[in-house]
Amino acid sequence: MTGRIPEDLIMQVRERVDIVELISSYVQLKHSGANHMGLCPFHNEKTPSFSVNSARQIFHCFGCGVGGNVFSFLMRIEGLAFPQAVKRLAEQVGIEIPKDEPSAYELQRRKEREQLNHIYTVATEYYHQLLLNDQRAAQARGYIRRRGFNSEAVRRFHLGYAPDGWDNLCKHLRSEGIDPEQAKVLGLIRSGNDGRPDYDTFRQRLLFPIDDMFGNVVAFGGRVLDDSLPKYINSADSPLYHKSRVLYGLYQGKNEMRRQRKVVVVEGYFDHLALVQAGIENVVATCGTALTTEHATVLKRYVDQVVLLFDQDKAGQKACFKAMPLLLQGGLQVLTLNLPAGDDPDSCVKREGAQQFKQRLEQAQSAVDYYRESMLHDCADNAEEQARTIAEILVMQTIAGELTQLFVDEEYLFLAQIIHKAWQDQQPPGDWLLDHCQTDIRQNLLTEILMSSTELPNENIDQIFADCRLAVTQGKLKKRRAELHTLMREAEQNNDPDRHIACLQELTQVNRQLKNRNI
Repeated sequence: MTGRIPEDLIMQVRERVDIVELISSYVQLKHSGANHMGLCPFHNEKTPSFSVNSARQIFHCFGCGVGGNVFSFLMRIEGLAFPQAVKRLAEQVGIEIPKDEPSAYELQRRKEREQLNHIYTVATEYYHQLLLNDQRAAQARGYIRRRGFNSEAVRRFHLGYAPDGWDNLCKHLRSEGIDPEQAKVLGLIRSGNDGRPDYDTFRQRLLFPIDDMFGNVVAFGGRVLDDSLPKYINSADSPLYHKSRVLYGLYQGKNEMRRQRKVVVVEGYFDHLALVQAGIENVVATCGTALTTEHATVLKRYVDQVVLLFDQDKAGQKACFKAMPLLLQGGLQVLTLNLPAGDDPDSCVKREGAQQFKQRLEQAQSAVDYYRESMLHDCADNAEEQARTIAEILVMQTIAGELTQLFVDEEYLFLAQIIHKAWQDQQPPGDWLLDHCQTDIRQNLLTEILMSSTELPNENIDQIFADCRLAVTQGKLKKRRAELHTLMREAEQNNDPDRHIACLQELTQVNRQLKNRNI
């Protein structure tokens, strides 16, 4: 729907939808006087404060202050835009919303997307039925049982198995009237080299279907059943799937995430399934990639608080520290939880049991505090590394609103001295503040740090700040330039000329700005 919806139709939809009936499909309501009351789906509470007024067709939560009508409720609960909410409710009450005639290009794009979705539907069902019923999947079924997962988890998340053999999926697609060539753009089929036949991407692997936010399978994660490498392979980006935006389990867990306003983020598919099987529904997993700003934007639609529950090894700690500033800048409160040595979420919840593990989750600490304790301990003997770490901590605490005056008073002078020395040695002092932090926060923080030192001449402070501001701006532009090159390659691979042109235009502007050294 591209045109504006007539106001009279919007009013008709609003009048025909029973707000109590709508909200009752998401919230258990009880009649209370002139209203209906229930637990708010938008924040975690034990005493009902969520009120729905049938006569006025409005809702209001006395706990968190959220309120509105049928449209605003559906927009918030389902993460929809206003036109989408109107259209969804109009369909429910039998009101037809006129549509603008789509262009030939739009019709073609829609048809292509439907075809690609159909291919994934066919492939998912094929692999799922193999896992459930085929003798070739006996080893996979035994593996799942040994890992402690029941058939309900297998069926709910539509797990599958890709058996041995080079062209099982190719043959099945042909039997369903689908040209395997069409599946290449999705990464399900690969072209053979030197005239060899096309072959299946996933072979001898347990498959985890990855859904988009609407419940459509758009990718697979595949795991071997032994210790061979690579342990996992994941679908590459495609016209349906962008790993920087999609999280495993989001579609299944989004309602509980909204209710609690909290999500647990884990790294592995099995970690996710183990927590869900233990009754922890508000959990998602990364799809073989680091968390991104786009992930943070998606999560913010559903939650206010993120608990990072990564593996306890060096790689897991690094991933946790990298994700923290992105989530903080996205307006999310970030917590982290340490597990016993040698444990991951899967092994820990199975060893401790669901109840004890849920209690452990309640002990999650501020991720910034965890970062400070870990990093300052690791660099206690290196003043320069201490300076870099303290600067990052201060920035993260500023974003998170967790600055403590004692920490600031102790560290500002130390930082000012280190930064001044770096500047005198003609090192870029802004580098310490570049990596993870918003420009305005970096600049304000740098000013406060430098002004805290009575030993630095004012002209030095001015020049250091100017040098840092230039480094910050250029660093931001260079980062965006690299992102645009990646986006242009993806657009070319996905045959998306509009996106390619838009990126090229922005890239031209970025290059022009970088040539101006006085920015």
